Amino acid sequence: MKVFLTLQLIIAGVCFQLTSCGYPETPMVRLKGPNDKVELVFFYEKETSYDEKQFFENNILHKSNPEGKGYDLQQGVSGEFLVRISGYEGYAIEFYPNTTPEQRESIKKAIESSPIVYRVYENVVPNEIKDLDEANKPKQ
Repeated sequence: MKVFLTLQLIIAGVCFQLTSCGYPETPMVRLKGPNDKVELVFFYEKETSYDEKQFFENNILHKSNPEGKGYDLQQGVSGEFLVRISGYEGYAIEFYPNTTPEQRESIKKAIESSPIVYRVYENVVPNEIKDLDEANKPKQ
């Protein structure tokens, strides 16, 4: 009898565990990548040093966390990811749907005005950018 009761408890526990682990009603969040259209993409000049990039990322792309624990994304930015194409490195930036035009423009202008930024693109698929070296090609 004890074996039968123990077996029932084990089976009930396994069934409970199997049904409690899944979250089928929770929609999946898909993060964007280099094959997706993103709102803003920029690339650093090729000769930009690591320290220059760090300073830019900490002061333009991010803001200090108020609790002193690292950095947060700028207000209105929902995400960003590193992009590398043709020897250039930069970031793709996405905004929240409710980000104001002023917030978007402020971030874009801060990026464009930096002397270490080579090019800025809007509403593009990063992996489809083909003209990064156009400015460096000799004129014919």
